[in-house]
Amino acid sequence: MPIKKIARLRPLKLDQYVLKEVLSIFLGTFLFLLFALLMFQGLRLSDFFIVHGVSAFSLAKLTLYLTITFLPFAVPLSFVLSVLIGFSRLSNDSELTALKAHGLSLSRISLPIFGFAMIIGIFTLSLNHQLPYRDWE
Repeated sequence: MPIKKIARLRPLKLDQYVLKEVLSIFLGTFLFLLFALLMFQGLRLSDFFIVHGVSAFSLAKLTLYLTITFLPFAVPLSFVLSVLIGFSRLSNDSELTALKAHGLSLSRISLPIFGFAMIIGIFTLSLNHQLPYRDWE
């Protein structure tokens, strides 16, 4: 009996397909969120460049540090948005219905997403615990 349960959990082409669907949307939403968050700081950065005469290298370094501080916020939000958009696309194209009709449960379909969520959670947890205490010099 346990061998049948393990055989049901082996990776399928479906896992690669669902993960590819969510990962592509994840990268897009992540870049969009970082861009949007940096644009809110764009006026302040341009003020440093124009008025105070800060070098372009220092602005690039400051932009990198701002990007790093936005990571603990942008990574989980882009993951949630990518899962919502990915599964809504699967549902709109009736792929979710076809997979359920094939006998796969929703928990089996979303198994690779749970694994990716664990990776995202561990990454975000390490960012939140290590990033504030890091010496950047």
